[in-house]
Amino acid sequence: LDELTAYGLDLLDRLAFLVRKIEIMDKRDTVARMFASMGVWAARRGATIDNLEGTADGFGMIVNGLSAPDDLRAICALMQEVIDAASERLQLDEDRSNAWRPWRVINLNAGIAATRSLDPELMEQTFEKMGRRLPYDMPGFLADGMRQTAFQNVPDAVTEVMRRYRDKWPNKA
Repeated sequence: LDELTAYGLDLLDRLAFLVRKIEIMDKRDTVARMFASMGVWAARRGATIDNLEGTADGFGMIVNGLSAPDDLRAICALMQEVIDAASERLQLDEDRSNAWRPWRVINLNAGIAATRSLDPELMEQTFEKMGRRLPYDMPGFLADGMRQTAFQNVPDAVTEVMRRYRDKWPNKA
């Protein structure tokens, strides 16, 4: 199953490359959904995912197109399934030289989806996981989240969660 997953994701990587190369931009959303679907399919069958490149980007595109809280909660849960299925090599996140590395991208997008869902409980669950997975990114993520909430009409409970986690992960810059 791990080999099948790797092969399937590799084929989708090639498809995504061709879509970009021949500039069929109206199909990018379809490819993004295919990556996300493949990632969830593999995760639900117990596969270890060692290639998150397209899957992380795909989920990012999907998250950016959503605004309904229920949809954002659902996509956050799907991303968590894929994150949990990621290989140990990816989870160790040892080479942090690439800010766009898939492990970071998918985790940050899960945090964005949780925040935009305006669900304080989901935010807390997601932020706790992010704190273990990306402790070095938490201060910047939370500072940016606080800036965003300052300009939007969000429930007090959402602002309180952001404030509590920002205080837990202060920005030392």
